[in-house]
Amino acid sequence: MRPSNTDQEDAGEGYFASISDLMVGILFIFLLMLAVFAINYATEDKDKEIRELQEKVAALTVDVEDLRKLLQERDREIASQRASIANLIQDRDALRRILTDLAEQLESVNIALSNDQGRLEQIRSDLLFAIQKGLASRNVTVDVDVAQGILRLSSEGLFELNEARFTTDGEIKAKALIEEMGRLLPCYSISKADDSTCKKQPIFETVLVEGHTDTLPSPTEGGNWRLSTERARAFLRLIDESPLPLRDLKNDRDQLLFGLAGYGDARNLQSIDGKDRRNRRIEVRFLLSSRREDLTDKIQRLEAVLSTLRSVAGNRP
Repeated sequence: MRPSNTDQEDAGEGYFASISDLMVGILFIFLLMLAVFAINYATEDKDKEIRELQEKVAALTVDVEDLRKLLQERDREIASQRASIANLIQDRDALRRILTDLAEQLESVNIALSNDQGRLEQIRSDLLFAIQKGLASRNVTVDVDVAQGILRLSSEGLFELNEARFTTDGEIKAKALIEEMGRLLPCYSISKADDSTCKKQPIFETVLVEGHTDTLPSPTEGGNWRLSTERARAFLRLIDESPLPLRDLKNDRDQLLFGLAGYGDARNLQSIDGKDRRNRRIEVRFLLSSRREDLTDKIQRLEAVLSTLRSVAGNRP
């Protein structure tokens, strides 16, 4: 029995329906696989990014740790520098205190030296005026220059022109001056004689006998320079001939007290003409000693302070 056309059409429709379902199933499976693939792919990318981020975080962690260690090291250096600065500040303050003390000590020494210098100058002044007074009682005139410590023997008729020998009147004046110095000067120097009439004060470094000339040229060899020196020698010869032990007097350095100098016509009296005979003169200059034994302890204290300064400076970082 042949199938009818209707049966054939139904069978054809069923066939196509099965193919369609199959295609839909295959498409579903494909989409499912695609979705799974996409999910897997996305997951792998995420894992990769996470791993990269983790690596970066790890690297940054190392950098942070290094920076932390560096900061700790810097902190230690800063702490050390602060300690050094604190030590330097302490040293500075100590040095300031020491320098202040040193300045006070120096001021004290300067005051003492000034006072001592003034005291010695007053003693010298008193001595010069005492000699002047003693000579005045003998009708001999001497001028006193207190500032320079000079006794100026009255030069009127003391030397003839171009002569180194005293005139008769000049020799009388010179011997009178020598006798007055012999009476008083041993009290202010070191001498062999034990003079109990005065308290020894060896304050003089030198007693300098100075010869001078006028400005007229001298025909002798060496000119006025030699002439002035010979005049000073003439005065010292009178001292040597005196019974008074003036030439044996010494200063506090155990050196002979008397010396001589010739100034030629280089130091004429300013109040008169250079050719005036009064420039032919003798001056006795009393030079004070520069030694100050009574300040030895203060000098030693200053040396101790300086030693401390050197010690502090040597221990500074």
